[in-house]
Amino acid sequence: MLTRNVRGRLMMTPWLCCSLMWVSGAIAAQESSGGVRADRLATTVGQPITLSLALPDDATWAEANVGQFIVRQSGGQRTVETDAAASRELVLVFEQPGYALVAVGVGSASQKGFRDSWQRTTHCTKFIVRVSDGSRKATPPGTGLTAKVGGKAEIVPLMDPTRMSSGDDLPVRCYLEGDKLVGQPVTAIAPDGTLQSGNTDAVGATHFRVTHAGRWTVRFEREVEGVTYTAELIFDVPAPGVAEESRQKGDES
Repeated sequence: MLTRNVRGRLMMTPWLCCSLMWVSGAIAAQESSGGVRADRLATTVGQPITLSLALPDDATWAEANVGQFIVRQSGGQRTVETDAAASRELVLVFEQPGYALVAVGVGSASQKGFRDSWQRTTHCTKFIVRVSDGSRKATPPGTGLTAKVGGKAEIVPLMDPTRMSSGDDLPVRCYLEGDKLVGQPVTAIAPDGTLQSGNTDAVGATHFRVTHAGRWTVRFEREVEGVTYTAELIFDVPAPGVAEESRQKGDES
């Protein structure tokens, strides 16, 4: 199938084998909400990750209302084009090492082509991807991981999640159309499937205790005039040792 990488080049990618097994309740919970999913959040330069699209209308990447699709990495930010991606899977390839922020806002195909289509994106997801150079060197710290991307709905980490370790608290802030959400229920899904829930304070912020290394999903849903908007922040907390290397690397930069 035809897809595009971050530079817009067409690539061929096979359909993933359906024997892939989910190994945590967290991933199962992620799948239940639809939107965009990444097959992994760690890769090496030149090796792809696959983003899968699951919307109620079964739109492909080319059909869906893609209001935002950016990759932010040290040195700049790129927009990913999806017009030629005729399936529900799309491949991204990274050409330099370092943590990357991938932000995607998507919605129903029926909402595509309007002047305010970006405001009609019902699923807004941010992924933090670790891109290594294939050596044993520590991955360089990311750029702009704690900055807003301007999506319809958004969760912004107020500390770098790639430098978290077990026992740390991760503060986040929630936005809808750029406005801070006060009293908004937010859920964090740990790698073992356990949940933490909280409500944002007067400045739209709340925090969660990092209890495990592995895949985390922070999510909120907001209904406006009968339409539900979902924001997610998905990242991997490094294992002990890796987190300390990341901290030291960040302190040296």
